[in-house]
Order: sequence, then structure tokens, then C-alpha cells
Amino acid sequence: MASVVAPPCGPDCLRQRKLDALKLAMDTAEKNKDQNPVAYSEARTNYYTLLKGQGWLVAEKQKVAQEEIEPILSRYASAYKVLETKEKSQHQFKSLASAVKSHEEDNALLSKEVQKIHDKTNVLKRTAELSETPTTNIGSYLPWILDGLIAILGLVVVFMLWRWFTYVPTVVEQVEQVLGGRNKSR
Repeated sequence: MASVVAPPCGPDCLRQRKLDALKLAMDTAEKNKDQNPVAYSEARTNYYTLLKGQGWLVAEKQKVAQEEIEPILSRYASAYKVLETKEKSQHQFKSLASAVKSHEEDNALLSKEVQKIHDKTNVLKRTAELSETPTTNIGSYLPWILDGLIAILGLVVVFMLWRWFTYVPTVVEQVEQVLGGRNKSR
């Protein structure tokens, strides 16, 4: 049996044969792209690198980096900035908490002193009230009179504001405004 020997092939022929084999491998991998995307990517890279040269490979890697990796890096960078901000906030909060804790003892002592003074004042007030003889004079009614006067003035102010914002001009005033008569202030 005689074997078929291919005629000797030059560098261009060998390159074309290799391109044909890589093209066939890429087409086969493309059909199974869903099951094995890595195989398709490798076959595509091998084929186009041989076909277009190393410049294509460098350009393809830059394109992949820009399209796929840079958005991911951007998300990681923004997440990192958010985490840094949170860390700074937590650090400031911890510093504030430690400052409050350090002054807590001082505040407790001050609070006790204030409470003592308050208690002493209440005792003195009650003693003065009990020692006084009840008298009816204008001084005991004065706070009630002032509170009543303040309430009446408050109602007048509320009414005036309500009237100001809900004022509807009469027909005569509207006609005067249209005809250029004098403007009546509200």
C-alpha cells in the first residue's frame, strides 16, 4: 500500500495549513461556545494572532481590558471609596464615644451637684411658702392676667395672618385695580 505523501510545502503553505486548522478549531469551539467559552476564546485568539500578528493580540487585550475589566475596577474603586468613608465615620464616632466616656465621670459629679442645689432650692421655696401668711393681692393674680392678655394678642395675630392670606378683594376693589385706580392695601 502506497502512502500519499504531500508535496513539499513552503512557509506560506505551512502557514495557510495552520490557519485552516485553527479556523476549523475555532468554528468547532464556536458551536460549543455555551458549554465551553474558554475553549472558544483560546481558539479565536490563536487563529487571529496567527492571521493578523502580535499587534492584533495586544490591541485585543487592551479592548478586553477596557470593555470588561475597567467597569469592574471602577465598581471596586467606588466601593472602596464608600468603605473608606464609612471607616472614617466609624473612626470619628469611636473618637466621639471615647471622649464622651472620658467626660462621663465629670458629668456625673456635676449632675450630682446640680441635683443637690435643685433640692436645696425646692426646700427653701417650700419653707418660704409655708411660713408666709396667705394674702390676696394683685401680685398673685398678675401672672393670670398677663397669660390671658398674651393669649388674646396671640389670637388677634393669628386672625390677622389668616385674613391676610385669605383676603378676597370685593368687586369694587377689583374694578378699581383694573381701571388703574388707587391700590388698596390689604
